[in-house]
Amino acid sequence: MNASKIIASFSLSLACVGVSSGAVAGEMPAAGESPMVAELPPPTYDRVNDNTAPRTDESRRTAKNAMYLELLGNGILYSVNYERALLDNVTARVGFSYFSIGASGADANGQQSSAKISLITAPVMANYLVGGKNHNLELGAGALVVYASGESSGGGASASAEGVGIAGTATVGYRYQPIDGGFMFKAGFTPLITKSGFNGWGGLSLGGAF
Repeated sequence: MNASKIIASFSLSLACVGVSSGAVAGEMPAAGESPMVAELPPPTYDRVNDNTAPRTDESRRTAKNAMYLELLGNGILYSVNYERALLDNVTARVGFSYFSIGASGADANGQQSSAKISLITAPVMANYLVGGKNHNLELGAGALVVYASGESSGGGASASAEGVGIAGTATVGYRYQPIDGGFMFKAGFTPLITKSGFNGWGGLSLGGAF
């Protein structure tokens, strides 16, 4: 092989290399120009909505009010009660009841006689709830305000009397009350503390929370 053929073959090889490089790297910048830099798309972020509402705590009590009828219990015979949650586990309660009974008759001589007794009670209490969301041990303490009046007549004479008294009262029992409202139930030991001493008692309540 002579020198001219070697030079021609070498030149052809260089030309092929140049074409391949151009296909890979793209168009070369002219003299004095800055190398071309491929533009990249702007980065994307998973942005958190600034207006996203905070996550609610499912254990917080949303039904703050309750109304229920208690049979026996802190009102002695019965009471209609309203209760308000001050905290998730602390409530304030006030109740009311009215009871009146009367009788009349005649003695052996035909003389008429009658008697009537009225009783108003109002339990005022604070309660502390221990336990889970809906099922709790209820511990309560407070006062029972009692108004009593009576009158009688017979044999041409009559008499009447009235008075107000305050007794201590408490609650130790089971309480079912959904934190988001609905049917409620409770039952417990409801003693009365008077000047005469400690008197055991109990009660059962049915109502609703809202």
